[in-house]
Amino acid sequence: NYKKACKLFGTSPDDRVVNHLLDEEAENKTSMFTASTIGPAGVRAICAAILGKHPDFKPMTPFTAYTSLHFMRVGMGADGANSVAELLRTGGEQSTIQALRLLDNRIDVRGCKALGASLGFGCNVTLKYLYISNDDTVGDDGCTALCRGLRTNGSLKKLHLEYCGIGAKGAKGIAGVIGYGRTEIESISLRGNQIGGEGLVTICKPLETNTKLTSLNLQDNCVSS
Repeated sequence: NYKKACKLFGTSPDDRVVNHLLDEEAENKTSMFTASTIGPAGVRAICAAILGKHPDFKPMTPFTAYTSLHFMRVGMGADGANSVAELLRTGGEQSTIQALRLLDNRIDVRGCKALGASLGFGCNVTLKYLYISNDDTVGDDGCTALCRGLRTNGSLKKLHLEYCGIGAKGAKGIAGVIGYGRTEIESISLRGNQIGGEGLVTICKPLETNTKLTSLNLQDNCVSS
C-alpha cells in the first residue's frame, strides 16, 4: 500500500521505510522513523498507507502496527503537516498513533493550524505526546494557531515546542492550553524560545488553577532576573 501511495502521489518509495515495513524482526516495529528528504508527497504517502482508505489499497484497512511517528528533517513543509493532521483527524478510535515528533520540518503557520484543528475537541483522542522542535517557521502565529485547537484537547499528556521562535505573543496560546479545565497535559517544554518576562507572567497566571501540569521547561527563553 505504501508503494502504491507513492505512485499515486508522484514520488519514489523511501528504501528505509520499505525495509522497516518488511523487516518482521525489527527491534522497534511500533515506531516509524525517517530522516530522508521525502518531501510533502512522501509524507502524504506514508500517512495514506497508514490510513489504508484508498480504493486501490489491498487490504483497504488501517495499518495499526505503529504507535509513534518520527519525521526528522524530511522537508514535509505545510503540505506534509496537513497530511499528518488528516491522519490524526480521520484515524478515529482505530488510530494507534500516540506520539508524533517533527524536527526541523518547516511546517509554517498553515501546518500548525492544520495540526491544531486535528487535535481539537472531538477530533483525536489517541495522541498523547506531541514534539515539534527546531522550526522557526512556527513562531508566534504558528504557536497561536496550534494552541487554538489544543486548548480544547483532553487527551494530550506532553507538549514540547522547542526552538520554534515563539515569543510573548505565542505564550498567550500556551497559557490558554494550561488554563483549559479539562486538560490532561502533564509536561510542557518551551526550551529555546524567546517568551521573555512578559511571556513568563502570561504563562504563570493559569498555573494558579491548573492541577495537571507537573513539568514546565522554560530554559533558554530570554527571561532575565
